[in-house]
Parts: sequence; C-alpha cells; structure tokens
Amino acid sequence: MSNLDGDWIPGWALGQVEAHRSELAAQAAERRRLENIALRANQRHLGIRIYEVERHKEQLRNHFAIDDIPWEFEKVVGWGHEGIAALIRKREGTGKFRPRRNYRLVMKRAMTDRGDYRIRHEIGWYRRLHGAEHIANMISWRDDLAEAAIPADVATANATLDVDQLSIRFQHAMRGIFRSPRGRGMFKKKFLDLRKIDDELQLLKLAGYPLILIEYLENGTLARLINRINRFSVPHIPNRLLWSIFLCLVRACVGMAFPLERPEPDRLDVMNTQLETYTPGAPIEGGVIHNYLHVGNVMFGDFNTKHREHRLAPVLKLIDFGECLEGEGETGAYTNMHDVARLMVALISKQLQAPVELPRNYGNYHTTAVEIIPSGNGAKYPLLDTDLRDLVARCLAENARNRPSLAELLIILERAVVEKTAASYQFPLSTYETDEVVEHFVQHLILDAPTEADEEARNLEKSEKDRDPVFRIYF
Repeated sequence: MSNLDGDWIPGWALGQVEAHRSELAAQAAERRRLENIALRANQRHLGIRIYEVERHKEQLRNHFAIDDIPWEFEKVVGWGHEGIAALIRKREGTGKFRPRRNYRLVMKRAMTDRGDYRIRHEIGWYRRLHGAEHIANMISWRDDLAEAAIPADVATANATLDVDQLSIRFQHAMRGIFRSPRGRGMFKKKFLDLRKIDDELQLLKLAGYPLILIEYLENGTLARLINRINRFSVPHIPNRLLWSIFLCLVRACVGMAFPLERPEPDRLDVMNTQLETYTPGAPIEGGVIHNYLHVGNVMFGDFNTKHREHRLAPVLKLIDFGECLEGEGETGAYTNMHDVARLMVALISKQLQAPVELPRNYGNYHTTAVEIIPSGNGAKYPLLDTDLRDLVARCLAENARNRPSLAELLIILERAVVEKTAASYQFPLSTYETDEVVEHFVQHLILDAPTEADEEARNLEKSEKDRDPVFRIYF
C-alpha cells in the first residue's frame, strides 16, 4: 500500500501513517544521495568532496559485498583534500585452519585528478623504500591509468622508477599482520598467500583509478598519542620512551637516505624487513626527502621482539609519501633530521605542531628548539633528560655545522636506548623511568587506546569545518 503524499489511509492507525511517511522520506533521501554521488559523462571525480567520499564508500561497500571475495569493507578511516583511505578486513575462514584474528589492510585511493597522479607518485616511492623496518609497507597496488603527463606542480619520482600495472607483492610486510598466532608456516601459506591477494580482492574490478594497499598499523598516530596525553593530563612522558621514539624516527631517516631500491623483489626474504643501519663514512649521494612529516604521518605498529630497541615500545613507521622529493647530497638527510627533531619538540611539549620560534643562543650555537631549552620555555619540562634536550637542540641548530651527522645521531640514539635505565636518572625522576612505568604508559596510552578507525569514524561524522586537520590518516 502506498501513498506518496502521506495522506490518511483507511484502516491505518496514526502511528502506521507516521512510520510510512518516515519510510518514504528515507527512500527519497537515499535516491537524492545516490543521484548526488553519481558521476556525469566524462567525469572521473565529483567536485564536492563529501559526495566523492560517499561515492567511494558506496563503490567499495558494493564491491566487497560479493560473496566470492573473502574480504569485507569495514569503514573509511580517513580522507583529506585529495584521497581517501578505507579499512578492509579478511573474513573469518572455515575449516581446520580457521584464522584466529581479523586481518586488515588499508586501501588508499584518490578523490581528485591531482590525487590520481599523487598516488602514482607515491607508488614509486613506496617501491623504492620497500623493505625498511620503519617505513610503512606497501603490500600491493594497481595503476590502470592511461599514460599521461604528470602535472608540473606534482613532484615526480625518479624517471627510472618503473611502476608496473600489475602489483609486485611485498609479502615480507606481512610479518606483523599476516601470521599464525603460533608461527606455523602451514597457517601462513594456507590462508595468507599474498601472491593471490589481487585475485582475492578482485582489484581488476576497481580498475580505472590507481590504488595502494598498505599494511594496517593498529596502534594509531603520534597525533592520537599526544591527544590522549592531553586528554588524561599526563604530566610526564618517560624519557626512555622519548629516546625510543626518536631512534625510530632517525632509523626512518636512514632508510630514506639509503633507499634499498631492490629491483628484484622475488629474491628477497619476503617475510622480513631490514633494520636501517648506517656505516660511518658512507657518502650520502641523494636519497629521499619525505617533505610532509607531521604527527599524523607517523604511526605505531606492533612490537618487534627481534630488536632490543623495541622491547618496551612498538615500532614507529612513516606513512604518506605522496609529496616526496629527490634529495641532493646530504641535503635530504639534514632536511629529514630537522623535521623529525621538530616532531620530538611537538611530542615533548604535547602539541600537535612544534612552536615556531626565532633561534636563540644555547651554549655556543643558536637553535630553533626554543620551546625546550632553558633560555626559552625549558623550565616547563623539568623532568626532561638533559642529554635528550641537548641532542634535539643540536638537530635544530641554525648553522648546519653545529648539527650532528646522521651517523653520529644514530650512534648516540642506539647507545641511549640500550644503556639508559631507571638507574641512569636521579631520584625522584628514576621512579618515572622504570620498565613497569614505561610499559604501563605504552599499554594504556598507545595499545589500549580506542582504535584509529573508531576515532576516524567519529571524526568523519563532524562537519568539514569542525574536523581536526591532523586526523588524516595516510594523507
């Protein structure tokens, strides 16, 4: 029975009429929504961003609703000016070797024409940096765009980077994502053969737009940690944790200064990444400049028990390489070191961006780390390790001659993470630096925090005006 005007229908109670009107209104709203997110002739993307987000959600939801795809669309975890990231999850299996946990990947796609080229650019850099322990791992990609010139305002990857149309499966990235709880090889081969991931996801049906599959880093961004520290009024971040985070960031700098550039991925040990190391005296001939480092582009992964430096804190990885540039000589390394030092100032000061200050004198040089030095606002951080303060200040020295080299910085951090214990600090600071305190901090502010997907979903519901700009995962 239907009455489009919602008039009284004989035999219907008032409640039935109201329910009928509500149903019709919902149907009309859904028709308008689908009309708004439909592409017109010769359109690749919708001009209104919120409609483009809805279009991608609808397409991915329908794509992964197919019964023969063993993966499902979970939710959108972030979107920015040019791209959108969706979380997909492998459905639980059946039979004797049923997976015991949900396995997730992040699928990144573009929402603008420039975003298409940006993702193509990012594919090249991810491929070049593949295998580094502190760089997020690209699992697979597709690039079915017709050959076209990259816009002048989009920095291009090295012309020698060959971005194939068919993905090369970087299986080693799955060490922390796709693994048996008991480490049985049979489990990994039976259910999580990444050689078949394109077929499992039926990515060919999504052809026409470049996309990237990236490992899901389950413990959130540095921005989320800072927000939670402020939300719970945590007075002090353990220095030993700060040392560990700084080492992770500098490891990533080493990975960018010396890209692995493995042209034959099939020859790798595909289940292992490589810890970034640097031989003192080795010349830096170029490398990669990230060019977009902020607290939303650094994410916590899982613990890596192979390396002692990750005993107390999970590994930290860089994401979003869409704005990367080619470095020249040591310029790239110094640029990245400067940017990660500013991230450390932001974390120490519990701010989403490091305060911008004119250089001030510190010892025998000038530095922009004014927020943490005594002649600036350093009195606000009485529990900060003076060795750490000095090192961050040196990295932000105005004159490059006063900054540590990448090799020196790495050696200092490696030694500090291994050798500094609670006994290295005087009472009462030592009580804040015990293994138990650091583990408690990590457990409750990083590992037990609401999932990034949940916070992003809530943030996505806000209006564009009210959205937190740093909540843009993978962008």
